[in-house]
Parts: sequence; structure tokens; C-alpha cells
Amino acid sequence: MIRLLFLSFSFLLSSLVYADEYPVNKIDNNSNENHSDNNNEEFRWGLGIGQFYTGVGANIVLSTPNSAKLVSAGCTDISIGGDLENTTRCGVGLGYVTTKIIKNNGKHGIGGYFHLLRTKYAYSNNSKIEYSSGVSYNYYASGINARGWNFGLGVDVINSSKSDDNLFLSVGYQF
Repeated sequence: MIRLLFLSFSFLLSSLVYADEYPVNKIDNNSNENHSDNNNEEFRWGLGIGQFYTGVGANIVLSTPNSAKLVSAGCTDISIGGDLENTTRCGVGLGYVTTKIIKNNGKHGIGGYFHLLRTKYAYSNNSKIEYSSGVSYNYYASGINARGWNFGLGVDVINSSKSDDNLFLSVGYQF
């Protein structure tokens, strides 16, 4: 597990070096004078660990100056060898964050997420589907719709695995 985290963060840091080679695509809505959130939508992608990355993973975000909608994919658990059975627990997630609730500066966000995970047991060749849903607080150092670091805290409200692991910290980088 530690090796997976090290490799993930190594990939994250190496991606920061080459971030300028991947420009952000903006959606042009014909530049109306209407100041709704939809006029400034941007597609971004991110790497990190936490609820908006479905564990250790990546996400694709459609962001505005005040909100973000995202799809993520990642793994929350990979156990190999030892006395424990080899297992993998990977899946996808959906999320939404708004910055209109706390401060309207685009940096403090409240959101929700939903994960659908498949746990596969290698030795018994069995698997099961689990889900979780929760709420989160996120801080975007450069703003919710800008390239930069984000940090968060999430709490599972619904968890099908009945696990006691219901509190999550997150760290990620949006490109």
C-alpha cells in the first residue's frame, strides 16, 4: 500500500513538471453578457488522494468560478501477499462542489460525492460491489476553477461496507 502511494505521488509530482504541455480547454458560450456560472466553464483534470479522486486516482472536472462537477476513478485498497488474501478495491465516483455557501471567493467549497467500488478477492475469485456517499469541505489554494493544489476533509454519510473508516483527508492538484 505504501509503495502504491509513493508511486502515485511520484506520478503527481512528475505531472506538475509537464503541466504546461497540456493546455486547459475552455468552453466558448458565445461570450454573452449574462454572468451565469455556465459562461466560464472550463474542463480540468486532476491527480490526488481522497474522496474526489476515489481513493488514489484521477478526476475530470467541469468547473466554473463558483462550482465544480467531477467524475473520478481510482483505488481505495490494494493488498498483496502476506497472510491476507490479495484484494483490490477500485471504482468510479461522481462529485459536486460549490463555493457559494461559505465565502464567495472561489476557494472554500462544500460538496457531495458518490463512489461505486468493486472489491475483488484474488484467491477465492469472488467480488462484491460497494458504494459510499458523503459530504466534504475543500479548500482550493488558487480558486475552484484554477490550476493549483486543493485540500479537503470528507465524511461518509452512507457506506455499504459498514466500515468504521468514515473520515477522509484529501490532497490533490488540478491541472
